[in-house]
Amino acid sequence: MLAFQQLAFMASLLALVKGQTPPGFTPSCSMNLAVIYAEGMSVQPGSFFQATEAFAVLPEIGSQQLDIYKRYAVFMIDLDVVEDGKATTILHWYQADLLTNPCSGELLNLSGNGALYVGPTPPPGPSHRYVLLLFTQPAGYVIPECFRHVLPLTLPSRQGFNVNQFMEVAELGQPTAANYFSAANPNQATSTRVATATSLHSADCRTASARAENQHWDLR
Repeated sequence: MLAFQQLAFMASLLALVKGQTPPGFTPSCSMNLAVIYAEGMSVQPGSFFQATEAFAVLPEIGSQQLDIYKRYAVFMIDLDVVEDGKATTILHWYQADLLTNPCSGELLNLSGNGALYVGPTPPPGPSHRYVLLLFTQPAGYVIPECFRHVLPLTLPSRQGFNVNQFMEVAELGQPTAANYFSAANPNQATSTRVATATSLHSADCRTASARAENQHWDLR
């Protein structure tokens, strides 16, 4: 606990002069989310790493600026996937109902309700950017039914994840904290993947307020 607290504090100081999400990426925010992998490997916004076994283990995340009385949801997304000539994304992790340790600021998963973590495994070639976004959950938050397809640990279910649509449908608001890094496969690429178009999955959804309004009329 103390180690996380110390590393998170140092990380937040170093991140003060940097953006917390990749340039041009939306959504964005100004609060740093401490992300610490095995052996104290601390992520600074824009850090570069070789994709190693250290990423296979779920990182510790948190911030001493979080509200201990609120619940949070985290997303980790690969922004640089190229599949069949199209630029897309992959959801690597989703976890809701996180609570803050009041002593260290570390976020604790007490529910196990989410999309299991998968560490960065980019193919040989250019590095991939991985962004972590933390949201404050609104009262009564549940994952939208139209996004429950992301929960299984399969490539088709995670590919093309559209975080902006998720935010709108779940009415999450803007991120509370964020961080990002780049990781590359140490092996040399034998071919180059070039994206000529962009493809994100568009779920068939309504916003939480629209669902509540519809339920109201159904009851009448």
